[in-house]
This record gives sequence, C-alpha cells and structure tokens, in this order.
Amino acid sequence: MMKKVPVYCIEIVMILTLSLTAQNHLFAQFIKVDTSFYSSSLKEVRNVTVFLPNDYNKEQDQQYSTIYYLHGWGGNHETLNASQVRLDQLLETGTIRPVIIVCADHSVLPFGSGVYVNSTLTGNFEDYAAFDVVDWIESNFRAIPEKNARALFGQSLGAYGAFRIGIHHKDRFRVISAHAGQVNNDVWMPAVRMMIMLENGDPPYFYDFYGFNSEDPNIIPGFFTRSMFLAASGFSPDENSNQTYINPRIVEYPFDPWANMIDSVYNKWKSYDIAKEINELSPADSVS
Repeated sequence: MMKKVPVYCIEIVMILTLSLTAQNHLFAQFIKVDTSFYSSSLKEVRNVTVFLPNDYNKEQDQQYSTIYYLHGWGGNHETLNASQVRLDQLLETGTIRPVIIVCADHSVLPFGSGVYVNSTLTGNFEDYAAFDVVDWIESNFRAIPEKNARALFGQSLGAYGAFRIGIHHKDRFRVISAHAGQVNNDVWMPAVRMMIMLENGDPPYFYDFYGFNSEDPNIIPGFFTRSMFLAASGFSPDENSNQTYINPRIVEYPFDPWANMIDSVYNKWKSYDIAKEINELSPADSVS
C-alpha cells in the first residue's frame, strides 16, 4: 500500500512550476543569502543563493524542506533573483508553506554550463548537485536532512538535470519537477539536425561554437549548432578530437560535415537519454 507523501515539497514545486514567472509587489518574505562554498567534486569555490523563509531567524528550532533549483543554459546562482517578488507573494498569501529554496551556480567554460553529468571536460557536475550542494546546505542551514524533505526543480537544461539526478539518486530526493527539458534523443536529434542545416547554409559544414551566419533572421544564430557542443561536453567529451570540421576540437560532435548522425557518437549519447532511463525504472522505484 502506497504511503501518503510527506512534507511540503510536492505542492510547492508544482505551484512554482506554474507561476514562477508572474510578478506582484508585496513585502519581502524570503531572506536572500548570497554566499559560496568549496565543492570537493569540482575542486573550486562555487557561488550559491539561498532563499530562507522570513521566520527563519525567529524560529530557531524549526527545520525546513528544501527545493534545489537547477538553472538552464546561460544561468547561474542569480537566476532566481528576478523571481523573488513572486516567491514572496506565494509565501505571503500562504499559497506555499515556509521552505528553503537553493539556486547553485552550474555555469562553466567553455560552453557556458555543465550539463548535470560528470564530465572529464567540464567537471563532476552531477556529484556537485547531488552531494556537495545538498550536504553543504544541510550542514549550514536548518534543512531537514532526509530524502523526504528534498525536491529538485529544473528549467530547460535544468529540467534534464532534475530527471538525471533524481533518477540516479533516488535515495536522496523525493520529488522531481521539470519544465521545458529535453528528455528523448530520438525525438530531439532529428529536429536539431534540421535546424543545424538551416543555420549553416550549404554542406559540407564547419560547426563553430563561436560564430555563425544564419540566413533566416527568425532563427537565433547558431543556437542549435552551439547546443550540440554544450551537450557533447557532457555526453562525448574528447580533448583530442580528430574532427577537423568543428571548433573548438574538444568534443566528439554528433554530426558529420553533411549533418549525418555519427553512430559511434550517438551510441555514447544514448546512455544519457532520460527516456531510456525512465523505461528502465522498476516498480520498486515508485515513491512509497
């Protein structure tokens, strides 16, 4: 018999998913803390923003559930700052109960972000999110130190991260909420291939992360071409790449100069496919 899911994570994450972008002006209800800590997985100091409920300093014995927000490509620890007014309103009106919200920095060079996996090129961002951030928060704030009080909420690339980390670390998180994320390579890659062809003109193509010439003003120049570098930094990094038609040559790009899929590279990407990982879940993985 399935037990009733405890704590506040589910209701809070669902509400945030639906209404995080709205704007209202009420008195501040979250205390925003900008800080940093040393990540043993990344071997460097990383920035993190923590939103504490306004009674945090009054109720010294109170512990709180925690939502870990995973930002999208181009984001960082400040991504949620613009939404604080809306967060304040949700708390002020009682729409959500007091909770700690954490936005850690997952940005990294050369492509702007880690992709929430452990990579020889960009660093161990999966371990950073699943262990370093959580353990540091629970050691320094009154966050309830158990699975049932932890939720992952991801946007875009962060949505992929929420699925990836939530599935791989089922013993650490109770709730996953994901918005606008890519979770199925068999659907995503053919669509990306068409957009890459539009972005790069006539073949043979030279895929350059740093500069593009799109003939269609409605397409963000090079967005999809660049996104393949980003994904490859996690799924197929190779700092000695022999692909002479890409720049920089530090990954295995999934397409050849004629935009044909390279099977050997795509097979590596399949092991990171969320749809595949969902299909491999068993009834024992259900929330109970």
